[in-house]
Amino acid sequence: MGAPRLARLLIGIACLLMLPVAHAQAPAAKAATASARQALSAAERQACEALLAAPSSRLVAGRPSSDALLRLVSEQTEPQVLRRQLQGQDLDRTRGTQGLTLLDLAAGVGNHAAVRVLLDLGARLPSKSASGDTALDHAILQGQAATACLLMQQGASLSDARQKPYLLPAALLTERSAHADWLTGALLARGFDANAAMSGDPALLIAAELGHEGALRRLLLAGADPRRSNARGESLQQVATRGGHEALLRRVLAANPSQ
Repeated sequence: MGAPRLARLLIGIACLLMLPVAHAQAPAAKAATASARQALSAAERQACEALLAAPSSRLVAGRPSSDALLRLVSEQTEPQVLRRQLQGQDLDRTRGTQGLTLLDLAAGVGNHAAVRVLLDLGARLPSKSASGDTALDHAILQGQAATACLLMQQGASLSDARQKPYLLPAALLTERSAHADWLTGALLARGFDANAAMSGDPALLIAAELGHEGALRRLLLAGADPRRSNARGESLQQVATRGGHEALLRRVLAANPSQ
């Protein structure tokens, strides 16, 4: 066998031997790409820090529980106390009638101190409650945008936008417009549909009714349809008027020439 032919044969065998390695690396590479898409940008991190630096709102009350640790993470905000009582505990076990992990509940009530201590002690991300929702899902569904950005800073990934499109409208259910603006932007940047609805209420109409100007602008720029009505047949203008934000809506629509 000639030397050139032998060399080509050896190269071919080497390529075949490398195929399983390449296939094994493909899922890891895909996961790394997805993780990179989820990572916060520098601008998002800066805005997130501003949310976390602002005075905290009062904790959302969790449902009464006979589980002492669930009560602890829903009420206690002193890091030293939290650390002392959580050290050595099974942090990832689901608890209570709702099947929540400690991190799920801390995120849902907006207890930043408990979230930080739990993550520092090794609580798993993503957490998984009995419902299949993660701690980040619980933060968004309970209007805890600052907690959501804290979790995303620590590496939490958003759920698939195709499976949970309702997280976008849920992100608007907060009294703080800056929080709604940040979380809406983060969700839109990661593939959530600007026309998503929750219980028949499109995200755009929720933003208009609650007067979230920044979120309104983001949704319109992302393609939200201002002609859509809610499940009760109300228009964008009607819900804005009911919320006392008719002038705000006119200003936003006037600044958006595509509308």
